[in-house]
Formats: sequence, C-alpha cells, structure tokens
Amino acid sequence: MGAAKKINRDIGFGPLPDKIFDKLNQLAYQHCGVTIKSDKKFLFQTRINRRLRDLKFSSYEQYCGYIFSAEGKDEVKYLIDVVTTHTTYFFREANQFEFLTSDVIPELVSNMDKTQNRKLNIWSSACSTGEEAYTLSIVFNEYLKENPNVGFNYNILGTDVSEVVVEQAQRGIYPIESLKPLDIEMKRKYFMRGKGKASGYVKTSPELQMNTKFKTLNFFQKNFGFENKFDVIFCRNVIIYFNREDQIKVLNRLCDNLRKGGYLFMGHTESLANFDLPVERIGPTVYRRL
Repeated sequence: MGAAKKINRDIGFGPLPDKIFDKLNQLAYQHCGVTIKSDKKFLFQTRINRRLRDLKFSSYEQYCGYIFSAEGKDEVKYLIDVVTTHTTYFFREANQFEFLTSDVIPELVSNMDKTQNRKLNIWSSACSTGEEAYTLSIVFNEYLKENPNVGFNYNILGTDVSEVVVEQAQRGIYPIESLKPLDIEMKRKYFMRGKGKASGYVKTSPELQMNTKFKTLNFFQKNFGFENKFDVIFCRNVIIYFNREDQIKVLNRLCDNLRKGGYLFMGHTESLANFDLPVERIGPTVYRRL
C-alpha cells in the first residue's frame, strides 16, 4: 500500500489523457515540427506536470484550455521547451572541433579575398543553452591566438526554437561541473567563477560574449532573415526529430544559407547520404557546400 501511494504522488496529476496528449503534440508540431512519440509520453507527462505546478493548475484539462485560449497564447513557448531536447555540453563530439581547427579554418582563411578584412560567419543552428556556440568561440579565439598573422575576424550566431534556452544562453552562466571537458588554462581564460550565492557557477568571459550572439529561430520559417551566408554551420542531433518531408525542407534551407565552399557539421547519428543536396561528404559527419 505504501509503495502504491508513493507512485501516485510521483504521478501527481494522474495519467495524461491520450486526447490531450494528441492535442498538445499537434500544437507543438505546428510551431516547431517536433512531435513526441507515444513511447515518450510519460516523459512528456512528467515535464508537463512541472508546468502545471508552476501555473498552479489542478488538471491537464485546465492547462489545455489555457494554452488554446487568447490568455495563454504565450504559453506555447514553454510547450516548445518541453518537447525539444536540450542535451548539450562544451566540446561535445570533440573530434569535430579538432577537424575544424586543423582543416576547416585554415582552408577558409586561405580562400579569403586578401584585399578584404572579411569576417567568418559561423552558425550554431540549434544552440540549446549555448555550450556549442561558446565552444566555437573558444575554438576561433584559440586559433587566432596561435596564428596571430592570419588577419580575420569572426561572428558566431546561436539560434534555437526555444525562447527559454536562448535566454539561458544569453546569460552565459553554467555550473562549474559543465566545464569538465576543458583544461585548467581554458577555464581560466574564458570563464569567471561566481562568488557568494553564485558559488558553484561560472560565467562566460566578455571575450567570448563579444563575438557570440543569440536569438530565437524556427527552422520552419520560410525566410530566416540573414543578411549574409555562413562559412560554417553546425546542425547536430536535430533533424532526427523531424519526419522525412520536414528534414528535406530544413536541410535545403540550411544549404541555402551556407556559402559555397562552406562547411556543414551534422551529428554523429545523422547522415545526408539519401538526400539530394548541393554538398559533398568530407568526413562521416562533415559536408562541404558545392
């Protein structure tokens, strides 16, 4: 009996009705192209429960009525945060950043017009809480320090469909534990340790933030609104959450915003082999725009 009561308390609001699950799933798809599969329903329910508690709602029905009302129109941003995955960390899939340093940056620099002080434009297209974008900033900073005579500047843009995680990325504050992949010198150069109530956290340095900007962006916008094309795009572990038709749309839009000769980095579980795209495969997860 005791165990049964504990399970009931953990569930909180009881099982999420299929009808409401389907309605919320459809709403999320309309806004960001992501749907939660039925085998992930309990995880979705757990996350929704937290939101119900935050809003002091007593039932899923009350929440569903709210999010579809004029009063709750801004709630969609929290639903998007619930259905999207935010697993990320500094120097995730480190071999890609090593390849970026050893091969990609030197090639891009060598192909620059020597008469112009051109900037390299880099896009972390599903940046989540910002670790990938700041990792890119570290990589480019380090390259410039080790090669002081190459003479280029860079801009890094991090975007995500979730306003919630973009706000976190803009703050640039992380638990100290998240810096484990970095050596002591990197931590010292690029992060400031918090004190007092902020003890246990670090903040990205002004040097990193100077060239790294963030904004919300939905892959299903017809026009991303970029003035310039990108030299490097990271789009890792994202398209696996879309259906085939939407994958084609998103990948073509990415290629449209990639400069000829620019590089597209995908996640290790993603392949572009079965897509008709204007890119050539350079490595297992790296492609160059034709």
